[in-house]
Amino acid sequence: MAHFPISDWSLSDTELLNDLEQWLKKKRPRDCVKRETRGRSVVRSIRARLKALGAYRLSRVMSQNEVLGFAIAHERELYKNQPELSKVLNKTASYLEWLDHTEVS
Repeated sequence: MAHFPISDWSLSDTELLNDLEQWLKKKRPRDCVKRETRGRSVVRSIRARLKALGAYRLSRVMSQNEVLGFAIAHERELYKNQPELSKVLNKTASYLEWLDHTEVS
């Protein structure tokens, strides 16, 4: 648990938030991975991950071009082109590999 000291409660919310932001920059551990949430809702993020996982699963049994063709044939928007799909598949594969090597406590 972290404790953020507030020395002057009469400051505006904006000023307090600015102070908190500066405090976080100084106190957050350097090796901490920050979640990126700018402009993305949690639901949108989960849908994007599920879409990537679905594309990854398809790519295990067919080529990337076949994956794109399969999506088109089923009137589903998957990814714009093969390079974009390839990037998503590589990222998903890396994430799944990381999960395989992560200890569960």
